[in-house]
Amino acid sequence: MSCCKYNCAYVTVIAAILAGVALGILYTLGYVSAGIVFWAYLAAGVLGILLAPIYATGISCGGRCCFARYRCLVLSGAIGTVVTGVIGLLAAPFAATTAVAIILGIVTFFLVLLLGSLVCLTNCLSDN
Repeated sequence: MSCCKYNCAYVTVIAAILAGVALGILYTLGYVSAGIVFWAYLAAGVLGILLAPIYATGISCGGRCCFARYRCLVLSGAIGTVVTGVIGLLAAPFAATTAVAIILGIVTFFLVLLLGSLVCLTNCLSDN
């Protein structure tokens, strides 16, 4: 077994790209309302930032550090979700539909990246 397997991270990035594109298209077609989505994404991103230190300190490194492996994915997903969520909240009332769809796709990418990295982290912890 290889010690450098990051298959879960690769699948997470691919799923995040697909989810971002899909939600952007759904918003453009009028099936998704952006206002509540941005608030929910912002709350999830803040929760991810608040839980990151708990994951880092509460997990012992029994031979391999799971959080050290996935910390870049967790933190980039959380910070990216918060930043683009705030940008989306500020731009949604004034921007064109295409611009909001692009912002919604980007913030969805970061949220799915955050959630997928937490799933990868949990999977790594359950292997220990």
